[in-house]
Amino acid sequence: MTKTLARAGIVDYRRHSTRISAAVVDALDAARLRLTAGRPLIVVDGIDVTPDGRPVLTTHGRFAADRIELIVES
Repeated sequence: MTKTLARAGIVDYRRHSTRISAAVVDALDAARLRLTAGRPLIVVDGIDVTPDGRPVLTTHGRFAADRIELIVES
């Protein structure tokens, strides 16, 4: 992603926030993740900003809770 943002003229950015929450899989995500409906998910939303605080990238991920390990470091 860094190279893609650099091509758009954004050469410096940082993670502003990451929200990690839980949800129950719906029918669409169940099909995508090969899960049965009602299984737990981990939902990760992130926002990256430029040094002056302008948002430049958002991410949204949904993961099968029993197939993932999250490590958060600073």
